[in-house]
Amino acid sequence: MEKKLSIRELAKKFDLDTKDPKLNAFFVAVTTLYHEKNEEIEDLRRKAEFDGLTGLRRKEILYPLLEEIIALTNLEGSFLSIAMMDMDNFKKYNDTYGHVQGDEALKTLGAIIKDTIREGDISARYGGEEFCVVLPKTNKDGLASLIEKLRSNVEKTVIGVAKVKDKETGEYKILKKPEDYPNEGYNHITISIGGLTYNPGLRAVLGLLGDHKKDASKVLIDVADKALYEAKKSGKNRVQIARIE
Repeated sequence: MEKKLSIRELAKKFDLDTKDPKLNAFFVAVTTLYHEKNEEIEDLRRKAEFDGLTGLRRKEILYPLLEEIIALTNLEGSFLSIAMMDMDNFKKYNDTYGHVQGDEALKTLGAIIKDTIREGDISARYGGEEFCVVLPKTNKDGLASLIEKLRSNVEKTVIGVAKVKDKETGEYKILKKPEDYPNEGYNHITISIGGLTYNPGLRAVLGLLGDHKKDASKVLIDVADKALYEAKKSGKNRVQIARIE
């Protein structure tokens, strides 16, 4: 965000008399409005880029970012890995414990993803209970290590009971007590993960060359998504890396 200038700095910039009280009052009013507007614009930008519940990037932001990373990967001849993950049995979780507790589980998962990935990696909420992680300059071994760490971190994390904000007091209170939930199953979730590792040598087999080449970002996400489906199909709470031949 742009640095805020003091009245003295603004006056010096425009060669104005700082001793003029009317001028000072005018500057206070103008700079207040200016910075409030800037903060409003910045707030709108954040809401457009980041998911309000999890704090991860939105799906719409993911595609252009991924296209840039793919282009750089092709230019450098390096590796790129992508992981798609989905919370297991989320519909049942929501139906059993309610949507507020379901949102708490999604927030927890978003926090685990942010804490587990490395600086420079990109995470996004792809939709509902599905998430995507983009790992630049990461080969298959690096992908396997990170997604297993993600799966394990989620499995062993204890989810808290959801809290809601009281509209009158502004304080947060527990919506339900732990004993109100059947079998205390609200405090644990698992995820399944599908991944792939891409390098420029795979462009032909993936249909990313020629006059009718496809959008690379959508192709790679689709391959990772199919690997996710295989992880689900094989028993859930698992990871699966796609084989591209």
